[in-house]
Amino acid sequence: MSIRKYWLIVVAFVMILSLTSCNSNNEPQIVLNRPTGLSCSVPTYDNGATIRWNAVPSATGYIIYINDVEVDRTNKNAYAFTYEDSDIFCGNNCTVQAFDDNGGISLVSNILIIPNKAPITVNEINFHFNVSKNIDNTMLIEWQDVNAVKYEIYIGNEKIYETTKLSYLLTAEEVFNYNGQKISVKVIEDNIKIDYIPCEYEILSNVLIEAPVIKESNDEEGNFVIKWEEVEGAVSYNVYIDGAQYAYNITDLEYIFDVNSNYTGCEIAVRAVDIYGRTSVFSNYCIYKTALVKPILEVTHLENEDILVTWNEVKYASKYKLYWRNKFVTEEYTEIILDQNEYLLSKTEVIKDSEMIEIYVEAIDALEENIETSETYFWQKTMEIPHIYLGYEKGNFVVVAWYEVTDAIKYDVYVNGKYYKTETSLSCEISTTVLNENKKDEIYIIAISKQGTKSESSNIYVFE
Repeated sequence: MSIRKYWLIVVAFVMILSLTSCNSNNEPQIVLNRPTGLSCSVPTYDNGATIRWNAVPSATGYIIYINDVEVDRTNKNAYAFTYEDSDIFCGNNCTVQAFDDNGGISLVSNILIIPNKAPITVNEINFHFNVSKNIDNTMLIEWQDVNAVKYEIYIGNEKIYETTKLSYLLTAEEVFNYNGQKISVKVIEDNIKIDYIPCEYEILSNVLIEAPVIKESNDEEGNFVIKWEEVEGAVSYNVYIDGAQYAYNITDLEYIFDVNSNYTGCEIAVRAVDIYGRTSVFSNYCIYKTALVKPILEVTHLENEDILVTWNEVKYASKYKLYWRNKFVTEEYTEIILDQNEYLLSKTEVIKDSEMIEIYVEAIDALEENIETSETYFWQKTMEIPHIYLGYEKGNFVVVAWYEVTDAIKYDVYVNGKYYKTETSLSCEISTTVLNENKKDEIYIIAISKQGTKSESSNIYVFE
């Protein structure tokens, strides 16, 4: 063998070894022993649990699987999990696989079934509190400090409040409303080993004076008014808006609020006051709401044929909308927005050629929720009644003539109560074929304007 062939064989062998080495680096090689001796303690609330196994020589880490899904890695031959994690681990299959820094791995260990967690022993302790009644009908509840996260106050099964403080003050209204019901305090804490059993206390209301019952209404001007019946033992009454005192020492059995739309939507209540200055609980609540009254139109036709529209100033109205139309021209109303209670409809600019006008006004409040509408004002131009002054025979026709009517552009002719024809002149020829034989014939006309306004029927002209 020549030296050249020898070196070619050596180079080929080296290349084959290199390729084999590259392939082996791409895939992990099972070169480590399988982990053995898997065990796990019972999970407890205080310490959780630890999975242990025998250390594998040359291993630098371990993979922990639960039901063949990797959940974590560790460089120790033990793995701890908390009591809270028990729901993930307990009752499931656990296996472990070893690996080293060179890409080597082991076979997966035998299966370990994680034991169920130990139940928690809960100590039940009665939780007591003290109750103090005050002269103003309030009730103070105080309790011991047990380092809780918070405390919840219950009336029956309804939670009404929660706090981190060690007391709660029941208002006179709560004492009154919850009279005869049981109150309790529930402890909310991190330590679930202790269950504080709340004791209950029955609320007994010692009402010094009864609360009034109020009714709401609006007067003729739209002002908000509340009224109530006299309360026995009361010498005066206080009025509240959203819980804040608004008026006091009221001796009447009603209260009319000042003009102020800012109170719209607020809650109104009343308390009765006795001779010692002690107040009742709040009355029932009603919602402050002013009302609009209906605008009343006054329409004046001026000498220049303009039309002045005015109406009463509506309290609590923030704006007005005036609507008008000439019914013969359009079915649509023209809308005009105003902040005053009058408007001039101009003959030359607005109502030119109008022969029939309809007008009404809307009063609108600031929230644009309430609208009051006036009655509709109606005006129609009056046409002069035409007059037939002449009638005569002309061959096979009867001719009637009449005087001109101002603003009329045509005339409808009627014979014996039936429409015959329309004329634009001041006379009409009527064929004798439509007349009665040997009977009286009655003829009258109606004048019609450009916009279609019709006059009343003319005088009846009789042919014999």
